[in-house]
Amino acid sequence: MVAIPGFIGGVAGGAVVSVTIAAIDRFSGTFARAQMQAKKTGVAFNKMAIAAKFAGVAVGVGLALSLIKVTAMAISLETVMASVRKTTGMTGKALEDLKDGFIDLSKEIPDSVDNLAKIGAVAGQLGIRGKQNILKFSRVTAMMAVATEFTSEEAALALAQE
Repeated sequence: MVAIPGFIGGVAGGAVVSVTIAAIDRFSGTFARAQMQAKKTGVAFNKMAIAAKFAGVAVGVGLALSLIKVTAMAISLETVMASVRKTTGMTGKALEDLKDGFIDLSKEIPDSVDNLAKIGAVAGQLGIRGKQNILKFSRVTAMMAVATEFTSEEAALALAQE
């Protein structure tokens, strides 16, 4: 039914009320479903927010642990380089260049910078001098340790006996 302008009471007014009530009844289910969907969406957003918070915490913890590990690795390398300094007598820029050489070498062969520097310290104990000679000795020793069952130190001593 359609409302007729000018009729406020009687049949026409009742018709308007009936149409309005019918429209409300018809769309109330739709509105209820829309409201329920909105609630579900809100719950989903809340869950996503909670997950994002946990993910943020996990990323933060991961970064902190990575930073701790990198710091520990740097301290370890500096400790080993102190041994290299003692056994080779190298200091200053020469020692820094040797450390950079160990870092570059670790990118070429499957061995850690620390281990290569330890081999460098053994080279110094054996009387090997000069950056290039120490790096060559470290390369050969590390490759020998990878190719055989020797540890790096055993490979270094085996080379020294030859």
